Amino acid sequence: MDKKRGIGRNGRLPWELSVDMRFFREITTCPDRNAVESRYGFNTASAGAPIEAADFLAKLKSAPALPHPTPDRRNAVLMGRNTWEALPPVYKPLPNRLNGVLSRREGNRDETGTHRIWPSLEEALKELGGNQSVAEIFVIGGAQIYAEALLRSDCARIYLTEIEAEFPCDVFFPAWPEDFRITGSCNPVSERGVVTRFLRYERGLS
Repeated sequence: MDKKRGIGRNGRLPWELSVDMRFFREITTCPDRNAVESRYGFNTASAGAPIEAADFLAKLKSAPALPHPTPDRRNAVLMGRNTWEALPPVYKPLPNRLNGVLSRREGNRDETGTHRIWPSLEEALKELGGNQSVAEIFVIGGAQIYAEALLRSDCARIYLTEIEAEFPCDVFFPAWPEDFRITGSCNPVSERGVVTRFLRYERGLS
C-alpha cells in the first residue's frame, strides 16, 4: 500500500514495481515461507539506505533456489471476483498456485484443475484447511476480502509492501486489528525513485 493506504485504481495496480511483483510471486508460490523470508533478508535492520532495485534483483538471482511447489505441496491464493477478472490473461490463473475465487455468481467450479470458485471466504477456508496438500493460504484482494480476512482469528500474518509514495487510488487497504505487530522487515529498495520495503506483521506477538 502507498502512504495513504492506496492499493488500486480502476481495477489495476497504480504502480509498476518489479521487486514488489517478484516478492509477491515468490511468497505466494513457494511452499516454504521461511525460505522466502531468508532470501529477502527478513529480520535484518531496515534503517539503512535503500538498495537499488537492480542490485537487489541481482542478489536474488545469485541466491539459492527456492523449494518448488508440487501438486502434493503448494500454496493457495484467494481473491474476489473483481480481482480475478482484473488479472491479465497471461497470468490467469496465477501459475503454480491453487487459485480460489470468491463469488456468489454461478460458474464453473473447477477449470482444468487450475482454480476453484467458492461462494464465501468461510467455505473456501473450511475446504482448503482440510486439504493436506495446501501449505499456506494467502488472501490477495480486493479490499472487501482483506477486511473480512483480517477480522478472523485464524488470520495469522500480513505480508505488506510499504510504498513511500502517493498514487491516485480509489481502493484502500483496511486497518488491521491492534494485536498485529511487526515481527520482520527487510532493507528498503529504491526502484525508479520509489522506495519500498517488505514487512511481516503477526497476530498476538510483541
